[in-house]
Amino acid sequence: MLDKINVSCVFKAYFKCLKDSKGNKNYCDYFLFFIFPGVFSILGLYLHVKLTEKIVPTLLSIVALSVPLLISILILMYNLGQNTKNTGKTSDKELQVDIAKETSVVLIYIILLCVFTTISLGILSLNNGINETMTIICSLIVFYLIVAIVLNILMVLKRLHVLISKSFE
Repeated sequence: MLDKINVSCVFKAYFKCLKDSKGNKNYCDYFLFFIFPGVFSILGLYLHVKLTEKIVPTLLSIVALSVPLLISILILMYNLGQNTKNTGKTSDKELQVDIAKETSVVLIYIILLCVFTTISLGILSLNNGINETMTIICSLIVFYLIVAIVLNILMVLKRLHVLISKSFE
């Protein structure tokens, strides 16, 4: 029953995307996409940055509205991958298909992060300052997830740039 909502395959596919051009694990990527958001969120806690009652609904709206846009980009990536795959088997086309595939995986991962962020913001909104510990924990999670989303969006933008540039050559 839980197999239908088990998203561990998304995480496994995402970890496979964090590699250098030679196919080796890139530990700098692991630091950038996992450790850095944690450091940033702890720094936010240390500097007493709080998610106020006015910011939480705005963030919730932004994150919730970004999911359909990300799904649209995901569909675009699927179409781009299918069109590239059907045009022939050159090494350049295979590279484009690989980049499109990895970009799709990252987009799905970002959508999953947005879902987790929405849940955390919902809990934070319902908590409304009642339990200070819960507010701190949810704030840490939200800071972490937002930084992770932004970093992954930057990675997707770079990959989209490469794909679009290659398609005009």
